Amino acid sequence: MRNILDIALNDLRIFFSERGNLISLTVVPIFMSVALGIAFGGSFGGGGSASEPIRYRMDVVDNDNSATSQQFIDKLRQTEILIVCPADENCELADDTVTVEQSIERLQSNDIISAIVIPENFEADLQAFEEVSLTYYTNENIQTGTPVGSAVNALLEEMNSAFVAGRVGVLIGEGFGGFEDDAEREAFRQDVYDRATIMFEDTPLNIRYILTEQGEQSAADVGTGFGQSIPGIGAMQVLFTVLTGLVTLIRERKQWTLQRLTVMPLTRAEILGGKILTYFVLGMIQYAILLAVGLFVGVDYGDSILALLILVSAFVLCSTALTFALATRVTSEDQANSLATLLGLILAPLGGAWWPLAIVPDFMNVIGHISPVAWVMDGFNDLIFFGGGLVEILPEVGVLLVASAVLFAFAISGFQFGD
Repeated sequence: MRNILDIALNDLRIFFSERGNLISLTVVPIFMSVALGIAFGGSFGGGGSASEPIRYRMDVVDNDNSATSQQFIDKLRQTEILIVCPADENCELADDTVTVEQSIERLQSNDIISAIVIPENFEADLQAFEEVSLTYYTNENIQTGTPVGSAVNALLEEMNSAFVAGRVGVLIGEGFGGFEDDAEREAFRQDVYDRATIMFEDTPLNIRYILTEQGEQSAADVGTGFGQSIPGIGAMQVLFTVLTGLVTLIRERKQWTLQRLTVMPLTRAEILGGKILTYFVLGMIQYAILLAVGLFVGVDYGDSILALLILVSAFVLCSTALTFALATRVTSEDQANSLATLLGLILAPLGGAWWPLAIVPDFMNVIGHISPVAWVMDGFNDLIFFGGGLVEILPEVGVLLVASAVLFAFAISGFQFGD
């Protein structure tokens, strides 16, 4: 183990002795991530963080105009990420009302991200515990999950559980002597409803989703800010940093550096382990720098530091394995340089480093997951936007580790220490 560490430390010393490497490791990725984060709607101190989330404009068409429908709208307005129209300011409406037709037009022109239609008899049907459907028009990708959809679903679960609790409370009250009149029964039900906090599986309220046709969306419409740019540019720069090892390995082979190591009292496993450790450490340093920048601009990576560490480690390991697998097939520095640049420029955008995969067509989303970048970005989305932890990122980590094992097996079996 000491020999592996010595080889890695020596290689890292050589790497950091070149000023150009320091610039590519720090200045370039920091500039790119901040610039892209601002382009995606981020702001310093927010832009993807839980402390100052991005806000999305939503229309609510209230066809019931009841106390319960107004309560639903008020709860939507309390959601930090929503601007509820026409109730809130900055709705860009000609008057204080909005119709379904107007909302669809606003969706198609990307003035709003979604619209909810509250049906007539909303309050009466809920109180009678009848099934009620809200119509939800959206420009979001329903299959991949979104902050707005998650916020609305969470609110519906809260209201559903409260109505169920109120209904059950009335039934229990009737079983213990009943109520003097309907007014007392309704007052009791309302009191239980106001106090209810328990979630129930049998929910009478649901959403019927309608995906509207729309024009081209801008980055601001998607609006993931620094929560997109920091992990995305981090993944891209890790790829570039680790893949440059491909050039270094070819150069060392041509200069007989690797061959000289083989005549020293070192096993080939120690030599290969030292080289692998070098590029793994470089990748982790690259991520550490950009994640620190993310903290500075306000990105909230969630509550599990362990989950974050495991996720980035799995991606860096996969990138390192890819580098050594390619080293078995490349024979010249020119080939290595071209291949490293080409792969970085293809795998990064394909995997969602430059823009969220939620905005691309479904078939491109599937193709994008050929890239390891897509899997680490899925993991970051789970942590940053959906409050996930270690359990939620295990599928992504599992895919990255399996890919690493396959690539390392291919690399070790065919790695050449000399010509």
